Amino acid sequence: AMGRGTRQMCRVDRFGFPRTGAKKKEKRVDGFQTGDIVKAIVTKGKKKGTYVGRVAVRSSGNFNIKEGKKTTQGIAAKYCKMVQKIDGYNYNNRMGVSSPLLRRGSPRLGKMEAFDR
Repeated sequence: AMGRGTRQMCRVDRFGFPRTGAKKKEKRVDGFQTGDIVKAIVTKGKKKGTYVGRVAVRSSGNFNIKEGKKTTQGIAAKYCKMVQKIDGYNYNNRMGVSSPLLRRGSPRLGKMEAFDR
């Protein structure tokens, strides 16, 4: 299950006692929330490519995108498009589904290569 971020967090000192003031918590950054499924098409820079996965928002506007076990850090919000908003469930990578239609050489894929795993 995927939470909604209602847990209250507090800064603590080096002994573990709470300090004054709660930790700053950004629920949404540029319309995205942690747990949303996004597609990012990065057109330039070191991280050029296409990424689809669960987003972890940062207040800086640079996000982490987790695709299966791989996490890519520092993707700018301007490259991200919403695929699905968080709804409380955890979803597996849809490309990892073992379907006969996704196997190498399937006529439904045409010239596109099947996904390497």
